[in-house]
Amino acid sequence: MLLALLVLGWIEIGTGYNDFPSLMTANATMAVIVEKGFFKNTDNYRHTLDEISDVAKAVIRKNTEISGIALHVFGDADVNLARDYTVLLSVASCQTTWHLFKRAQKEKLVYLAVTEPDCPRLPEDAGISLPLTNPGEELPQIFLDLRTTGSLSWPKVNLIHDETFARDTISRVVKALSLELPDKRVSLSAQALFSTRFEKNENAMRQRVHRILSNYRVDQLGSCFMVVVTVDMVSVVMEVAKSLRLVHPGSQWLYVISDAAGREAKVASFAELLAEGENVAFVHNATKRLANCDMGLMCHVKELVRALAISLENSLLNELELYDRVTEEEFEVVRLSKAERKQEIVKSVNRELSYARARTSSCGKCVNWRFSSAITWGTSFASSEEKQRRESAEKRRREDSKRHGEDDQVAKSLGVGELLDAGTWSPGPGVNMSEPLFPHVKHGFRGRSLPVSTFHVGHAFLDYPHRVALE
Repeated sequence: MLLALLVLGWIEIGTGYNDFPSLMTANATMAVIVEKGFFKNTDNYRHTLDEISDVAKAVIRKNTEISGIALHVFGDADVNLARDYTVLLSVASCQTTWHLFKRAQKEKLVYLAVTEPDCPRLPEDAGISLPLTNPGEELPQIFLDLRTTGSLSWPKVNLIHDETFARDTISRVVKALSLELPDKRVSLSAQALFSTRFEKNENAMRQRVHRILSNYRVDQLGSCFMVVVTVDMVSVVMEVAKSLRLVHPGSQWLYVISDAAGREAKVASFAELLAEGENVAFVHNATKRLANCDMGLMCHVKELVRALAISLENSLLNELELYDRVTEEEFEVVRLSKAERKQEIVKSVNRELSYARARTSSCGKCVNWRFSSAITWGTSFASSEEKQRRESAEKRRREDSKRHGEDDQVAKSLGVGELLDAGTWSPGPGVNMSEPLFPHVKHGFRGRSLPVSTFHVGHAFLDYPHRVALE
């Protein structure tokens, strides 16, 4: 008798907890908020408002068979989200987007957002956001994404840039590095700015860079450097910085190269300048300019709504499968709560977006940046197999350089380091890292085996060399 009462109480509590409708009994509902201030003029706003509604309905019809989504479109953010909504989709400014995110979190809504450039992305496990980025103006968003993902967490940064970047771009980069982020665990970065200029005469350029770096105060400004220059200036900065002993195991140098598209062999050649113990990384543009590269608002709306429709369809199929296996009372107890369903759908939307971006020509896929990390610690003691592999890679690089007609002005001696593909950035997913930007800062020697000789002082005895694995 007591057991029966406990079971009944459990069912009543579970049913009360799941007071939101199942997808089997009611379609998912989506509030669509399109902020008027996001658009330049009223006519553009009204046209886009109608277009978003029409496009969303068409995409939902195309990608659902047994489910559906009821749309409610609003022209401002003052919407009562406490109603039985499942999803919130917004097209709004960065400030409004984060304000809506807090409200969506409170109501346990799946939140999809398209927002303005230079806006921190929503946490991946809590929502999906897509900052609209204009081609050629990606750098501020890249640095924001690096900071929000924890890939770049310098407390101080020394920014060296040339005149190839407009003043507005540099100011936006500085703001991206110093902006206080919603995630309080991400620290602010203090900056020191140094401006230089590209010179066709290499000696003049070398002298200019030397004047800037020779007066540098490490004790005041720290040892983290970000160099935003043209690809033809990188080797000069690397060599001058090394000659002034600013490159060492305690420093970090990040080179950002926006004009590297089509010159991958040139970027790879910088490995020849790496020396033992250096922490160097490159962020370089690998964009392929295509006539049909769509980075517009409607492309992102279609992409998001498609992934959402497929995810809701799969969620309904899961509910139907569960309902067939248990009784109705048990179903009300064990089916997902509103918070759990939100987490499931957000995860599914992210997964569907990844599939779509891998298979098809997704929004802005032609815009691509790559991250390359230097592996230098312990490479002076590389095995013969490692040296042979590096020599083969260098031979292929030189052949590629000749084939593309590039002038190889980098020193011809083989360096002791190598460049590792560490990740990519594109407008949709943002930063996707497979390795840390500075591997040795995070992982030290990365388990490399080094030869060590031991001897006893005062005795004519020398032990045989052996190899020790270092962390």
